[in-house]
Amino acid sequence: MAAVAAGLLAGAVLLTGCSTFYSEKLRDLPPEASSVEFDGLDPKPAVVWADNGEDWFVITWGSSSCPNAPVSLDMTAPGQFSIELRSEGGPVCTADLGPTTFRIAAPDGVTPADSVVVDIGPGTLLELEPVG
Repeated sequence: MAAVAAGLLAGAVLLTGCSTFYSEKLRDLPPEASSVEFDGLDPKPAVVWADNGEDWFVITWGSSSCPNAPVSLDMTAPGQFSIELRSEGGPVCTADLGPTTFRIAAPDGVTPADSVVVDIGPGTLLELEPVG
């Protein structure tokens, strides 16, 4: 019995030690995304500056139980970045269509005053307009 309890405790420690690339996950659109356009026939991800000027909101559309989440951010050239998205969730996903918003840290040295280009997947190249 003690061995089973120790095994369960070790499993709980391993699960709490897991982390995600994003710092926050929202089930809807933040106010900063009021200009994001949604095409129900061809929903594309979007990226906007977060309210604090230090983070980006990555918005994806799809299943609420298996949303596409950001898993990496790479600089591809000065002022140009690539965000990789990957489906989270299990093997069974709901067939709904809604937004999921993820807060990620903006790249070091990039500010809302900078013009930034983000490649967020096939056919989706976005320009983050300078803010302020």
